[in-house]
Amino acid sequence: MAERQQWCGEKICDICGCEINGVLYDTIRKDRKPEWATMCGKCYPEYGSFIFWGSGQKYEEDEDGEFYLTGGGMPDDM
Repeated sequence: MAERQQWCGEKICDICGCEINGVLYDTIRKDRKPEWATMCGKCYPEYGSFIFWGSGQKYEEDEDGEFYLTGGGMPDDM
């Protein structure tokens, strides 16, 4: 089994500037391709791209307060 991949970047939404809690998206922006952005759950539906390898990743906050990859990783790692 592959090791869990932890988010190591800022936990601030690049769109609205809020501190991200619960779910974090790191994805290509729909409105500014090929620009990537870190997004909160509120901004992702409007600005985020698809969640799959090469387009975007989804991280969920664990009980330890850290975010771990739950979608969009390498196919062999998911």
